[in-house]
Amino acid sequence: GGGGGGGGGGGLYSPSSPVSSISITDPILNNQFGVTIVHYYTMAAQDRSWAKKFKSLANSMKHLADFVAVDCSEEKASCKRQKIPKKTPHLRMHVGGDVFTFEGKPSKAKPVKEWITENLPEVTVIKEEIMLDTWLGENCGPTSRSGKESCAVFYKSDGDVPLMWRALSLRHRKKFAMAAFIAPVAQEMILDLNQFDFLGSDDLPKIIVYCQGSRKRSFLDWYEGSFKGKPAKVMKEVHKYLQKVSLKKVCANKLVINSDSDFDMLKTSQLKRWLLEHKVSVRGLLEKEDYVRKVRETLGNMSEEEEEEEEEDSDEEGDIMDPGGASDEDFDL
Repeated sequence: GGGGGGGGGGGLYSPSSPVSSISITDPILNNQFGVTIVHYYTMAAQDRSWAKKFKSLANSMKHLADFVAVDCSEEKASCKRQKIPKKTPHLRMHVGGDVFTFEGKPSKAKPVKEWITENLPEVTVIKEEIMLDTWLGENCGPTSRSGKESCAVFYKSDGDVPLMWRALSLRHRKKFAMAAFIAPVAQEMILDLNQFDFLGSDDLPKIIVYCQGSRKRSFLDWYEGSFKGKPAKVMKEVHKYLQKVSLKKVCANKLVINSDSDFDMLKTSQLKRWLLEHKVSVRGLLEKEDYVRKVRETLGNMSEEEEEEEEEDSDEEGDIMDPGGASDEDFDL
């Protein structure tokens, strides 16, 4: 929550301003999952003229970052400790655990906007299909070092990574590894994936979530919302979607095991859950190989027909997305 330092009658920013007045000790400056832009001021004339421009920047970019201000005339000792120069305005940008300083004193909005854009979190850009497989393998699923169960990829045919995708990559970094696939071949890949209207439309851009880093259809989920409209509104909807995927454990529920499965890629807990779902006792199973043996045995007992049926069921479950979104009250976009 925002502290109140620097408010009161003499503050530079009113309570209704898009810029929040905070104390230099406010926890928002240590937020590991957000971006915060800080105007340190001393009520100098230059601070007053800069404040107008900072407010308009806040209005246009507040979906990407929190805009805050600290009154160093009220918190002299703390500002000195943080090496804030005596002559203000002074700007800093907190991105996760990193801090960037704007060189010199800000006077025009454009260079500051460029500085903010430049320092938003970077997202891996993938340009070839073969690189997508490598990235998925390294970043999510059983063999990845990250321990994340989902990868989310933004597809478009050209241009830059959308700013909202870069900002969201920080906000969701606990649960998702995020990348952008930007190349003309993106359209071909979506067409290929969308046979039988699997994704609902062939249009780009697309956001696809790969559960456990797998490209099998039964392991995919996708964003069905629109990309048209104000960037802040689109970002809010995409954020809600990613939140829903993690809260509803969409990926944890997408587990298909059959005789073609790569058992090295599966965790013991997944094998155990699969056996329990098929009402098979797991008593006496200790090591992973015990579970693998039991799963293979169970698959052997299931007729070919049942196995195919099992795949179809799972596909169906994955395709019918629950229309209810997660509660978004805690997220101020």
